[in-house]
Amino acid sequence: MKLDEIIELMRKREVVDAFNALLPLVDDGNSDAQKLFMELVRTSWNMFLLCDDEDCLRIIEAGAKSGDPWLGYAFARYHDAVMPDSDSLQIATDYYDAAMKFGISDATVFEAMSWRDGEYGLINTKRYVEMCQAALNEGSHRATMQVALDRIYGNSGYDANPQSIRDTLVNFVHQSDQTGEHYDPHYLCLIAQACEELGDLNEAAEWYDKALDAGDPKACYNLALLRACDENGAVEDIDVFGAIMERGREIYAPTANMEITLAMPQEFFDEADEEDQEKYSNAILGELELAAQMGEPTADYLLAIYYRDGMFGFEQDYDEAFKWAARGAIIRDSSCFGVMADMIRDGIAPGNYSEEFRYICELKALRYGSNEYMVPVVEAYKRGHLTDYAAEIEQFYLPQIEEEDE
Repeated sequence: MKLDEIIELMRKREVVDAFNALLPLVDDGNSDAQKLFMELVRTSWNMFLLCDDEDCLRIIEAGAKSGDPWLGYAFARYHDAVMPDSDSLQIATDYYDAAMKFGISDATVFEAMSWRDGEYGLINTKRYVEMCQAALNEGSHRATMQVALDRIYGNSGYDANPQSIRDTLVNFVHQSDQTGEHYDPHYLCLIAQACEELGDLNEAAEWYDKALDAGDPKACYNLALLRACDENGAVEDIDVFGAIMERGREIYAPTANMEITLAMPQEFFDEADEEDQEKYSNAILGELELAAQMGEPTADYLLAIYYRDGMFGFEQDYDEAFKWAARGAIIRDSSCFGVMADMIRDGIAPGNYSEEFRYICELKALRYGSNEYMVPVVEAYKRGHLTDYAAEIEQFYLPQIEEEDE
């Protein structure tokens, strides 16, 4: 199969067919095929789709254990993205290390992110930046995208400069279009994110539209928010929203399978008769379970909330709520860690979880982006908790709290 045909499979997110077509070319040393292989497996959602196929998973695992560096890298991505086993982090680390030694530079970035997020203990942003820079020097597109993301928002010690990132990536995309060179469609999403940060929502929507057409699932809901929702995320134009979700389903975007969930206000559900409520509730449950199966952590979070609070006809069930929150936490969703912490605090979490575990959940929610837990984490530390994380708290969080108090 020609590379252009494989790119089209990837655009449609027919990842199993793309994987099977790429593998022999990768083994033959085709550098363009190897770049496409890295693009295919770098997306977590792709790994959920890919490893849902038993034959592919069997090929990946067997190849990894036999020493194939590319399948070893795919095996690392599987364990890093899906976290199927209790020792998945160690398995991913081992195979990332092997891939790095072989020269697969994207592997360096994913291992760097584990240092940034404290997967090995305390967070280490210095090591994260150094590893990303090393991968960048080796030509890693994953590193280019990660550094661009950090520079859009000013994360991990980088100065925020969304204008520079927008201009640089637009130039890169235009040059690639002129030469006919393929590029990862996620670059289009990054341009859109930079435009959003600059306040140009119309241009952002245009780039999300292009990204969705090019096959980036992340663009689906982001585009819907800009073109069909109000500033609070409530759907205003149901026809436009539905059309975007339909486009998303064509490329297996997980959020596109949450159309009813995202579009239905609680008030509308409450006003429906009992028969319609049951129909809506079953539809929402089916949507969220499918999206969760596809690796969308927002679905895990919403299932946890709906079971916890008895929303949208869900029977209040704290066991189910905590189960879904824990599932989302496994794949590093900050909101799911927050739900776990809140349920422990409120005394409704099943099992005998300690107060210390609650604070650890709050710390992990903070690490993954829920900044509302910064104050609770610092206050818990001041009361003598989280002492194992003293260096992290005193270096990163305590100074921010003290600066805000001045």
